[in-house]
Amino acid sequence: SDGIEQDTEVKISINVDRVYTDTNHHVVTHAGGRIQVEKEGLPDTVLWNPWIEKSQAMSDFNNDGWMNMVCVEPGFVGKRKMLGVGEEFGCKQTLTVLE
Repeated sequence: SDGIEQDTEVKISINVDRVYTDTNHHVVTHAGGRIQVEKEGLPDTVLWNPWIEKSQAMSDFNNDGWMNMVCVEPGFVGKRKMLGVGEEFGCKQTLTVLE
């Protein structure tokens, strides 16, 4: 369902498949440190982790693979980016290990 999340921090403790619209840069914190996710030309962000049941049903995941990953994908999700014939579009994602 659509909703507005007010928290500045998202903790993953269940299956997560969310779209955040009109987002800025992000910092992902995990047991091993922090990773900064920067983006240009992409207004939205998808946050995904299959958690226990879904990761066990995926052939390309180890049964405990959900514990070691989070997918943070910038994109055009809330609204489409349409290109005309011969039109170009550029975007960029930069991941920086902070610690």
